Amino acid sequence: MSHGIYLLLQRRPVQFLSPDYERIHKKLFDGAQSAMTSKEFQLLSSLSLVRELRKGSSYADHGNKPHNLSILVSGSVDVINYHQSKTNGIDQEIVVNVIQPLEFIDSPQWISRHRVPNQRFLVTLRAAEDCRYIMWPMEALEKLFETHPQFKTYLECVVGCDVAEKLMHLDRQQKEDFQQAVQAIDVRNAEIENVA
Repeated sequence: MSHGIYLLLQRRPVQFLSPDYERIHKKLFDGAQSAMTSKEFQLLSSLSLVRELRKGSSYADHGNKPHNLSILVSGSVDVINYHQSKTNGIDQEIVVNVIQPLEFIDSPQWISRHRVPNQRFLVTLRAAEDCRYIMWPMEALEKLFETHPQFKTYLECVVGCDVAEKLMHLDRQQKEDFQQAVQAIDVRNAEIENVA
């Protein structure tokens, strides 16, 4: 009898901390990428903090050390690289990617955290608009991995998929930029031929 009650309690629906957590669980953790149960996600959620970032504020600046793993809930974050101008030597900001809701903010740093000691951000992550994000301190996650090693596998899979999607997006963007550059050259050549 008591075993039956235990099984019924195990099957009852999990109450998420907020609708944001439920969206994150459904989109990222409850599918082909990860087999994390609602109860396991509830444990993971208990270690998180909800933070806000105002437009123009930096989540991380170039050269900072990463300390967290975060998922953007609302707003957008620009990934900014700096390029020194050859004409005047002044650094120019170039937006190389835009992080959207339900994407990890610092997934590349998470993936490379053990391979690159004393790792630093190579880009600046700045809010393009008011943002809300859910953050897990790396120390808390490392402690969780000691007692529940399956969480490391879950996060590595989900974060790895996020990094792969970001790389595919950058690849598509580079192809589009290249095609636009080729079209611009073709237009210039056609103008030169028409003049001649």
